[in-house]
Amino acid sequence: MKSYRIEVVIKPWKEGGYLAEVPALQGCWCVSDTVEAALDDIQEVITLAIQARRKVGQPLPPEIEEINPDKEQARLVLGVAVP
Repeated sequence: MKSYRIEVVIKPWKEGGYLAEVPALQGCWCVSDTVEAALDDIQEVITLAIQARRKVGQPLPPEIEEINPDKEQARLVLGVAVP
């Protein structure tokens, strides 16, 4: 199993809930009730998108970096709004 470093953007959805999207993978997004659910859901969407690309022999965009989690640190970058 391969691991990747992928930018995920989460923002409020106009009808309620949160939109999670991956700018590097066109069409890779989901809407969920909470931020936590959005993070869980987008992981599944990312997996499906990468599997679909592999199936048709399409390379991943250069913004998506393969990592070795046994040798590299995983990083999570959060944007925090403080009133």
